[in-house]
Amino acid sequence: MRLPIFSTLLFLLMMQNTSFSQGSLDAVYQLYGKMEMASAFKFNPDFTFEFYYSYGAVDRQAAGTYKLDGNNIILTSDKAAGLDFHIIKESRGKKPQIKVSAQQEWFASNVVCRFIKGNQEEYVQTEDSGVAQSSYSDCDVIMVLHGLYPDEWTLIKSKENQNQSFEIGLNPSLEKVSFKGVILTVENDVISVKSEYLFGEGEAKFQKLE
Repeated sequence: MRLPIFSTLLFLLMMQNTSFSQGSLDAVYQLYGKMEMASAFKFNPDFTFEFYYSYGAVDRQAAGTYKLDGNNIILTSDKAAGLDFHIIKESRGKKPQIKVSAQQEWFASNVVCRFIKGNQEEYVQTEDSGVAQSSYSDCDVIMVLHGLYPDEWTLIKSKENQNQSFEIGLNPSLEKVSFKGVILTVENDVISVKSEYLFGEGEAKFQKLE
């Protein structure tokens, strides 16, 4: 008799795990413990989510779908990662250089440029004029990231591109978050998430609202 009972219990446990992994959420989780920062996740039963974030003068948002994998929540944002900038024009130039064109100076002066040459790389932030120049005579790859709206790096120059000087513009997607590579963990009505770009060092905690 022990074997059938054990088999039945094992089957019930497997069914419970499957039910949990395929379940959905219907709740709002609010950030706590971060000074001067406000943020929240809203999870809907139809496996969609909404996200809001505010810190200083920076407001960001996201929307998309989610799935549950054990205690993990895996997000798929509507935003495509790595497409926050576009190239306006490019040329051979004298040195690797990025010029950011934006209506507001503080948008143009807060872009981090990553210049890669072989095994070397350097990071240069754009000046008030929106220009960042590498100390290298030439480089293989150039990537950019906005310091106030960081997400995934946007590739501006690949190895195949011989040009070294680029004028770039900002895309509307900048204020959104892609959540690429970010996994949320939920336990006892608290969500934990690591994202240095958004929340700084350590884990950010979100409490479920009743």
